[in-house]
Amino acid sequence: MPDSYESSQQITAIRRPERLPETVYGRILDIISSKGLTVGDKLPPETTLAQMFAVSRPVVREALMRLRSDGIIEARQGSGSYLSRPPPRRLMSRMQPAHISSGLAGYEFRLGLEPYAARLAAENRSAHDLTLMKRQLGKFEKRLHSGKSALAEDLLLHRSILEATGNPLFLVAFDAVASRLQEIMTAVSSMTQEDNDKRKTIVLKEHRLIVSAIEAQDGAAATRAMDQHLNSARRRAIDGFEPGT
Repeated sequence: MPDSYESSQQITAIRRPERLPETVYGRILDIISSKGLTVGDKLPPETTLAQMFAVSRPVVREALMRLRSDGIIEARQGSGSYLSRPPPRRLMSRMQPAHISSGLAGYEFRLGLEPYAARLAAENRSAHDLTLMKRQLGKFEKRLHSGKSALAEDLLLHRSILEATGNPLFLVAFDAVASRLQEIMTAVSSMTQEDNDKRKTIVLKEHRLIVSAIEAQDGAAATRAMDQHLNSARRRAIDGFEPGT
């Protein structure tokens, strides 16, 4: 780990006027990777990062807050920020690091939306809804084991659950956020295809549990199953699993 970041890192101003904290988030991930920082290493202080990227300290502070929220760094009172987990290198190789923050924030939004929707689906679903859901689950399973991306089938399965709520606003909200999460969802889907069959089986089991709970009209179980699935999906995105593990 170099003694001076100022001398080893060229100062480059960030010129995008929108969402500067996300750009700084990505630049910090780049620093972590390029400098070979390991868990427990200290990050440069806020003032240094602000100078490196030619942004204000509040912008840096927001980026660090998101990195803490994502579990990548931790703050130590009076000491600074330290790396608490390896950066999501597999994710970084598939999407722009600056977009990872908003992508993971999208999972947080889905966690606020879909578990309750799963409960309503369990309470309100019709026989037709359940037939559609099971059909989409079968298509998802087939595609997942085909060696090709199953993202479209995954999204259609989730939409079928939202449709079963009987409230069209859930679909409006889901479609709006899904359109903004295309990059990270495509990346995660490709990572899943690279993983071994055990990993795919886990993903499929999570979806089966949701559908089974809805079929049994068990709202509480449907809520838990959807919450566990989305939390696991978010964790899989940032944990850096390697193929074959």
